[in-house]
This record gives sequence, C-alpha cells and structure tokens, in this order.
Amino acid sequence: MRHIPNLLSTVRIVLAVPIVLLLREGEDAAAVVLLVVALLTDGADGYAARRWGAVSESGKILDPLADKIVAAATALSLWLWRGLPGWFLLVVVARDLLLLAGGALLAKRMGRVPSSRPAGKIAFNVLVAVLLIWLLRLESLFAAALAIGTALLALSLLLYAVHFRRVLAARSTEREIP
Repeated sequence: MRHIPNLLSTVRIVLAVPIVLLLREGEDAAAVVLLVVALLTDGADGYAARRWGAVSESGKILDPLADKIVAAATALSLWLWRGLPGWFLLVVVARDLLLLAGGALLAKRMGRVPSSRPAGKIAFNVLVAVLLIWLLRLESLFAAALAIGTALLALSLLLYAVHFRRVLAARSTEREIP
C-alpha cells in the first residue's frame, strides 16, 4: 500500500508519452481519455498518500514533477499540432521552471523537500481543464479559459513565491537564534 501513491505518480509520467503520440496522430478522443486518467491519478495519489500515511520525500518530488511533465507535454503538443497560443505555452513552462527552481532552493536550504501547496494542485487542475477545452475545440470557451488559466497560474506562482519567502525568512531567523 505504501508504494501506491508513487506508482500513481509514475503512471501519470508514463501517460505523457501516449498523450503526445495520440495528439500527433490526431487521436484526440483517446488523448482526452488519457488526460482525464492523468487528472484522476493526480487526485488519487495525494489521497492515498495521506490516507495510508505514505507521504514520502520521493513522493513530494514525484507528484508535482508528474504534473509538470503531463502539463508541459500536453501544452507543447497542442501548440505544435492544434494551434494553442505560444504565449500560453511559455506561461506554463516558465511557471513550472520557476517552481522547480524555487523548490530546489528550498530543499537545499531546509534539508528536506517542501510539500506541494493547494494553489499548485488547483493550478494543475485548471491547467488541465484549459488544455481539455482546447483539445475538445470548445471555441466559445477559448478566450475565457486562456485568461482564467493564465490568471490562476500567475496567482499560484505568486502564492508559492510568498510561501518560499516566508519559509526562507523563518529558516534564516532560526539560524540566528543561539
């Protein structure tokens, strides 16, 4: 039971490959199914980790990494083959790279991997919803989905930055106390 959360995150990473291949081949319906499965495994791995007391340092890395791989691979594919705006792809990739760098800095300074934040989970779910709207060609929702998705991605980045700053400030205060 203890390894199931990490297995679910690994499944999500593996799903990125067939999602990309299906999108390249124009098999959008199958790609939608796999993207929904990826979204479901994202919820299931966190639930299982908390339920079974299986939260691990490797899981704290694997889960958000899986989210970023699926999101970036899908967004890149939709940009390449379905006309997703390049600026939105840049927002997704830039945010994820900044979060990875910030998380690595926090891990180095704290000596442990920081946990995911609720804002990150919400942002991933919204991002997948935006990608699904684009993939399903729900044109009447494109503009609103891109605007809301961009705003929530930016907000989650801001919330992470505030959290990182607080943690680092608290950590530096701890060092000053004899």
